[in-house]
Amino acid sequence: MELTEIDYFWKRLELKCPDTASAVTATITVTQPQGYVQQLTAAEIRVGNGRAQLTILYPLIDEGRYDTNSLGAGYVHCFWVMGAYTFEVVLFDGGEKLAVETLVLEADSFFPRHEKPSPADPGLVERVMTVNARPQIIECASRRSVYLNEDNASYTIAIHKQRVSRCSVEVDVTARHGSQTLAGPWRFELTDTAQQGGFSTADWDSGEYWIRIRMLDNGVPVGPYCVRKFLRVIDPPPPPPPVLELAGHPEVLVDGYSFDVVDGVQFVPDQLRKSGPVVSQTAAHENQCLGVSSITWNDEQQQFEAVYVNQYDLRERKATASQRVGLSMLAVSKDGDHWQKPDLGLIDYDGSADNNILSAQPNSSIVDAEHQHDIEHAQFRFYDADRDGPVNLDNVFLCNGKSSFPRGCKNLQTVGIDRARLEQLEDDTLGLGRLGGTVTNRSEDGQFRLGPGEHWPFERRGDLYLVLTREPLLFLGFGLDLYHATEGLRCHVEDNGDRNRLLYYFRPGSPPYPPHGAVYDNGATLRVLGVLWTEDGLNWHRQFILGPDEFDRIGKQFYGMSFIHPSGTDGEGRPVMSKRTAQAQLAFGKRNLYLCTMTVHRGIEQVHAVELFWTRDLLHFHRFTDHRRCLLEPGQGGEYDCGQIRSIGQYSQFNDEWWLWYTGVNTRHNGYGIMARYENLAQLKEDYPNHAEAAYFSTWEGYYEDGKRTAYLTCLGKCKAFRLAHAEPEDVEGTLITRKLRVDGDTLQINAATEPGGQVRVQLLDEAGDGLLEKETIFKGDDLAFCVADLSSWKGRTLCIRFSLRRARLYAFAIVDSEVTGPRS
Repeated sequence: MELTEIDYFWKRLELKCPDTASAVTATITVTQPQGYVQQLTAAEIRVGNGRAQLTILYPLIDEGRYDTNSLGAGYVHCFWVMGAYTFEVVLFDGGEKLAVETLVLEADSFFPRHEKPSPADPGLVERVMTVNARPQIIECASRRSVYLNEDNASYTIAIHKQRVSRCSVEVDVTARHGSQTLAGPWRFELTDTAQQGGFSTADWDSGEYWIRIRMLDNGVPVGPYCVRKFLRVIDPPPPPPPVLELAGHPEVLVDGYSFDVVDGVQFVPDQLRKSGPVVSQTAAHENQCLGVSSITWNDEQQQFEAVYVNQYDLRERKATASQRVGLSMLAVSKDGDHWQKPDLGLIDYDGSADNNILSAQPNSSIVDAEHQHDIEHAQFRFYDADRDGPVNLDNVFLCNGKSSFPRGCKNLQTVGIDRARLEQLEDDTLGLGRLGGTVTNRSEDGQFRLGPGEHWPFERRGDLYLVLTREPLLFLGFGLDLYHATEGLRCHVEDNGDRNRLLYYFRPGSPPYPPHGAVYDNGATLRVLGVLWTEDGLNWHRQFILGPDEFDRIGKQFYGMSFIHPSGTDGEGRPVMSKRTAQAQLAFGKRNLYLCTMTVHRGIEQVHAVELFWTRDLLHFHRFTDHRRCLLEPGQGGEYDCGQIRSIGQYSQFNDEWWLWYTGVNTRHNGYGIMARYENLAQLKEDYPNHAEAAYFSTWEGYYEDGKRTAYLTCLGKCKAFRLAHAEPEDVEGTLITRKLRVDGDTLQINAATEPGGQVRVQLLDEAGDGLLEKETIFKGDDLAFCVADLSSWKGRTLCIRFSLRRARLYAFAIVDSEVTGPRS
């Protein structure tokens, strides 16, 4: 049987059929990829020449299941399981069956397809993403893919304006695979102007829910359901403790968590002042992409000194790349904004020592040496409590499914893709409970075997690595669940405060439903954030953190994250063991507030920006809403960071100023692939024809030239210390009164600035709300650490603080020990 599209609404089925002079009737049953079944009536049936043609009204607005697939390792794309339509046709002549035939129509066939060898492994195949199906005439998506502790949900809906001019639809909401309507139905007359619908989820359990759209023909629903999935997750953060302890760290004013009273005050993010790039390529010994490894102040020379190294290189320079590996170079500056490269005369390069090269020691890194040792000598077996005794959390780490360790270890047995095992996973993609089926890499002999794209936890004991679980913790792949990570881990933190925990942050992904997804984006998923953590190495927990929401632009997703921390440190505890598993490895003691940055990827525009967010317990994270803006936005035109701002988190402090390091990129996100992988335009066009569909695309020649000039450069975002957000009056005046605070230092400080005629009045209060100071302290001016009161007589006790703001910004407050110089970072 064959299916032919007459137009976006009408289809023609053609099958073998004996000729007959009688009137032929038909039963037509269609089963969608999502499992819904429709019984159709043919508008017309023609029989002749041994064939039957049936005309049916069946707009293919449901383009597939978008279920989880755990396929692949390295850079292999792990595509969604899209499923298939099944058309079953039975023809009758009178009461007798005349013909029976079935057609299976793969949903993958609806999408632009272009296959090419993987850059990581030519034996593997990549293909264009499952976005914007050809028959689809509707753009509809939930505004969030994960509603975390939210009681309302919303969606947008419109038509593809280049396909049809208008249509009518009915929309409702059900549970996963459900038929009972939980919200709706609503009816829309669609045009190319997006409309929005909303509904309450207040009484719903955690789980996956489906927004269902169905076409209307003269007011009657026809055709398949178009399904748009989202998750509702109920996981409220713990309430504030009875008494807050700041532990010597400033309380940056990002929200009202630490206050009992917030009256007429709003919390607003600040933006950083850009400075950069520190260096860019001007000499033959430099790559197009440069990374700064340290910035220090040389008191003798009265100058800042930045040491930098070569990173990515143009493909056209690969033949000489080995000559630049291991070079360390120097740049100097008097003001931290303008940098020069001194001629040091230390290292000869290409026949001359008139350069700024400090040293040339390729392959001398301790990390590389240790890494190679692991590859050569590592042994693996499953942990056995009776044989191995207690697990030492100090030596526990989670290994990235995309890294060379342990995949490259000589003594490790690896396995290929187990298709049967993948099929067992398809029945439970939600990830709020355990995975369905039996997932194990333990064979009958008990030997550990590593499958493609798997993340496993290990405890290192010399050259022996004990495998701590019998199932992988994460799979490399797409899935809006807590068992799949796109690419790899984003961040790794050790919490050694009240408890000792290892936390790993990763990116689950939701389907790229248009208008959020783009065929020229580099991943067929919209990334959110999740966390995986353990307190003993044996028992692991997981939950969602955050996802893009209604305050974000269409197509925005999360790319990377980091905790804000001083450069050159590992936080407040020991360096965590990572084996190259994450981008940031930090250890923290107890705090009331942890500040973080998130690189956000704007998939439609293909640019990156950086946003501030925060957490109180390392498990529940928060963002600004109404006042949301990024710490740093991409520059304009051809500036050094006009395409992307990435990897901001660490900072250096000089005097009273923070210098937060970031990577500025002068091209859009797709530019790196052109720079690093293509030597000619023809191959780029053949591999990525879908990139021409981007709104910013003009010509292939211009697109290629833009990509070839890609440069990744270290830049600085500057601010006064701790001034990343602040509280200010909504109008002229406002008041904040803290919850009970334990006095664990001897001095109260504030970080604040006032406008002309403005002031900050501060009073200490006892439990009855009475003032503890003879009179309020009044602050005017601009100070990072203004001493409000001596708290030595209250040390160990509790009190509250009232801040009265008038035309003022309060950035932070802290209770510190006078023995400590300034607030702790």
